Amino acid sequence: MELTLEFGNAGSLSVRQMEQAAQDIRKKMMRLAYMALSPETAAIYTSALTSVVIHGTEASFRLEGWLATAIESGVDPFDMKPGMLASPKAKVSKTGNRYLNVPIREAQQTVVIRTVSSKSKPGSWIHPGLLPYNFWEKAKIEWSKG
Repeated sequence: MELTLEFGNAGSLSVRQMEQAAQDIRKKMMRLAYMALSPETAAIYTSALTSVVIHGTEASFRLEGWLATAIESGVDPFDMKPGMLASPKAKVSKTGNRYLNVPIREAQQTVVIRTVSSKSKPGSWIHPGLLPYNFWEKAKIEWSKG
């Protein structure tokens, strides 16, 4: 995911100033991530931010990887069953059906084992998706306020 700052008429800004502005926004994104996400997830997100590159009147960097992009932009609900059944940990029953036992931690730290299989009801393994965190937009707003 390309994240680009457009400086318009950059005649009054040096390359160093554009790079500094982009670095400031990048740092704000990292701080916002550590405030909103678990430390492990924030580390994944922040390590996915590449270094700043200047192109004429634009400064840009990339957010790389599925998880980091999903955190930033959100993800629609999706069916987890195909991915789970494609796992190398999935087994094949005597009748030829693929299945996977999935430990799920519920309230009070109780672990329940659920089985996903090729016979599972449609819609029984739907991930609800993710709302976008929009750290990019929030960081640009913070930066513009000084």
